[in-house]
Amino acid sequence: MSNNKREGLERLIYIGIGISWVFVAVVITLWIVSMCFFRSDAFAEGRCKDLDVTWTYKTSTGETGECSLPFRINIPLGDRIEFSATLPDDIGDDTYLSWLGGRSFTLYIDGAKRLSYDGDDAWLPGRIVKSKFFSIKLSRADCGKTILIVKDEPKSRNGYLGTFTYGNMLGIIGDIFADYGFNICAAFILFFISVVILLINTGIATIYKIDNLSFRLLGYGMMSVAVWVISDSFLYQTLFGDAYISGIISFMMTPIMPLVFVRYIDEVQKHRYQKVYIALVYVLLTDAIITTVLHFTDIASFELTMLANDIIIGAVSAVILFLIIKDATAGHLPEYKWVAIGIIGLILFSAFEMILINIYTPYSGGLFLTLGIYFLLICSMIHTIGDIITSEREKRAAIDASLVKSTFLANMSHEIRTPINSIMGMNEMILRENKDPDIGTYADHIKRSCNLLMSIIGDVLDFSKIETGKINIVSDPYSTGDLLSDLTNLLNEQAKAKSLGVELDISGDIPTVLEGDENRVKQVVINLITNAVKYTKTGHIGLTAYGTPVHGSSYELTFEVSDTGIGIKDDDQDKIFDSFTRVDQEKNRNIQGTGLGLAIVKALCNIMGGDITVKSKYGEGSVFTAKLIQNVVDPAPLGTSWKQVRRKEQERVEYRASFKAPGKRILAVDDNESNLMVIRQLLKKTELTVDLVDNGKDVIGLCREKKYDLILLDHMMPDLDGVDVLGVIRQRPSNTNYYTPIIVLTANATEGSRKEYIAAGFDDYISKPVSGEKLEEIMAKWILPAKEQASNGKKGNDIISGFEIDDSSLASESKPSSPNSDSASKITALEELLGPDVFKQVIIYCGGREFAGKVLAKIAEDSLKALDNMKNALDGEDFKSYSINAHSIKGMMASAGMENLRDHAKEHEFAAKEERIDYMREDYEAFAEEIGDFCKKVLDCV
Repeated sequence: MSNNKREGLERLIYIGIGISWVFVAVVITLWIVSMCFFRSDAFAEGRCKDLDVTWTYKTSTGETGECSLPFRINIPLGDRIEFSATLPDDIGDDTYLSWLGGRSFTLYIDGAKRLSYDGDDAWLPGRIVKSKFFSIKLSRADCGKTILIVKDEPKSRNGYLGTFTYGNMLGIIGDIFADYGFNICAAFILFFISVVILLINTGIATIYKIDNLSFRLLGYGMMSVAVWVISDSFLYQTLFGDAYISGIISFMMTPIMPLVFVRYIDEVQKHRYQKVYIALVYVLLTDAIITTVLHFTDIASFELTMLANDIIIGAVSAVILFLIIKDATAGHLPEYKWVAIGIIGLILFSAFEMILINIYTPYSGGLFLTLGIYFLLICSMIHTIGDIITSEREKRAAIDASLVKSTFLANMSHEIRTPINSIMGMNEMILRENKDPDIGTYADHIKRSCNLLMSIIGDVLDFSKIETGKINIVSDPYSTGDLLSDLTNLLNEQAKAKSLGVELDISGDIPTVLEGDENRVKQVVINLITNAVKYTKTGHIGLTAYGTPVHGSSYELTFEVSDTGIGIKDDDQDKIFDSFTRVDQEKNRNIQGTGLGLAIVKALCNIMGGDITVKSKYGEGSVFTAKLIQNVVDPAPLGTSWKQVRRKEQERVEYRASFKAPGKRILAVDDNESNLMVIRQLLKKTELTVDLVDNGKDVIGLCREKKYDLILLDHMMPDLDGVDVLGVIRQRPSNTNYYTPIIVLTANATEGSRKEYIAAGFDDYISKPVSGEKLEEIMAKWILPAKEQASNGKKGNDIISGFEIDDSSLASESKPSSPNSDSASKITALEELLGPDVFKQVIIYCGGREFAGKVLAKIAEDSLKALDNMKNALDGEDFKSYSINAHSIKGMMASAGMENLRDHAKEHEFAAKEERIDYMREDYEAFAEEIGDFCKKVLDCV
């Protein structure tokens, strides 16, 4: 589920909970206010009191005695019993006598029958099962008369007689409301809350296609209890005049109510004991069916089976308690602690409810069950709020983790691109200047490997952008002919490398010019082509392209990439678009890849309004179909113009500079001298005058003295970084290089980097590793006037941190030299210090043995200075300066091939960024001793 849908879901839950509790709060507030300030005298004229007289009873077996009400005597079923008493002297003409009666009785006053009721006259089988309120009107003439009640119902409660009250009707109604009003009001509120919960659940299921079963079951459970309490209430019978149907409903609900809560606790416990709960459900259903059949066949009424009902419900409750205890011992209880407390509370309240009902006290049914369900509701809400808080914490943790990951990826990009910049730059010089075909072949392999590594880095960064929703789709017009030419050219090259055939089917009806992100479209199709070639050993690769107008100017551009490769199993076809997933691992273990390519393709297709599907037969091949929504700019049909492809030559050709600019001077700034060497070498044949500087302070001085045509400025440097230097240069229009184009040179290649640097004031952006072609393109863009042809001119000298290096001497280092014995001995000492393998890499990096000695000496001197700067920064707790100097040492140790020292420097760099002052203080001396020892040994050698 997307972040937007999840946030909408959470908002809906908050709203529902809020509505429920706001309603309850309003009701309680209104009640308190009414009690304190708005007391009504509506019942002031109401008069009602208990008929507090002595009663005598006589059974059909001759047993007699005196009693006070309420009273119950156990007599055999079907026996007759008579209760008699003398009416008081304070009865008026508007007096009513009221009582709660059973199913069959006759009432006499001084021998005259005043009321008779027979429950067996009920219109449904099973007869009436609930008691109800009765009333008769008295007059002053009834004072002192004898009241006789004859009960002869063939049921279990024949020996029970409840309390009588007398007074005017207003008083009697007020008395009934006083006894039963709280129960029914609480039940109606509970019913309302359950409806709100169910509506919220329905809304979530409809809008977000998510059915929260536990949420829904809680609503059903609350509703069932509310219906039971309302239907069982004597006040409901009094208000609506229905005693029979409401009584049947309440009895039938008794075994049904626990069903919902059994399902609810099973859901909360994540179905760990599902088989047990299914058995409990069937037990309760069987009980409900049997008791209902017995009642309506008039074999045994609900009342007679009530005890068996209660025993079964008690047994079910005991099983639930046992499973909760089992979860507690197994360590699962923290998952639903509050719900478990609520369920236990509900069970205890329900047990008390059953006890009160079964002992036939004058108890208003439903009070404790209502309290129990409210207790469960409160506990469930605490649980829900806890879940929301936990979810929020997890979401924030996920965001923090995403930020950490993004930072890691940015740092990884910087760390990997910096050495690759040197490798690819030096390799480019080999390809340009080498005449030996074998060495050229080796260099070609290096170039392909570097490109593969850069592709992997690109996949990881793209996936990170997609995950965080920060990937940009740039919509510009593009030529479909050029797009298809590039794609078919790439397909031909890749297929030829594996001796595969190519089948092309390009529709000529595709519009000539579309609008969209051409690079992302290429990325989708190139990924599919590369994937097809990767998994195909023999046969052919096919590319089909066609399109369909959608609506307005929209156009569905479709690419189908087919192959005769290994195919995909049916079970794996749903997994292949998952991130970091590679199917059929055993068979494909030797095939390179991160498992991100198809995940990125699917995400890009979705972002561009389309989709991707696959059809495959295992062992025979696959067809991937990508559909992308673009806009039509020029609807003219493409025809066959895409075939006018100027194929790239497979043979290596001699390098020629794309331009020459004698007399133009640029300044290149980077704290890593190997990067400066790469820039110098890549621009050597352009005849530009290149000044090289390795720190920000010297840049400011040079920019005051000289006017440059362009400045290449690294971002991360000690003391003053690139942004700081840019700010100084652009501080005043009177500055010599105020209007000079300044281009940032950085290994930060994450999404948005270009925008950030342009916003900071840079004119352009070059990411590392720097390609010679890209570098020359940027130089020409900012240095050459339109249509200017460069002419040959005299080259200047390079400057590195204040000392000059003559080009002629550097050029001579690329040729075999005959160094003197002292120089040779120094180089030998360095080789012994670094080791042959490491020193060989340093020589390749530096471009010669002699120059390697100079570079290592400079690295040693600058590292010692950086160590001193780190010490001063540590004393002043200047984390930024400490980090920059550690970063500088890290780069220099990497250039010297000292991987362990580089890693140690990296630890200090990140400790400073994270402000871990304790680690910095504890480890600085050991770090300084390692770096200092190495640097002193290097200086001793040279």
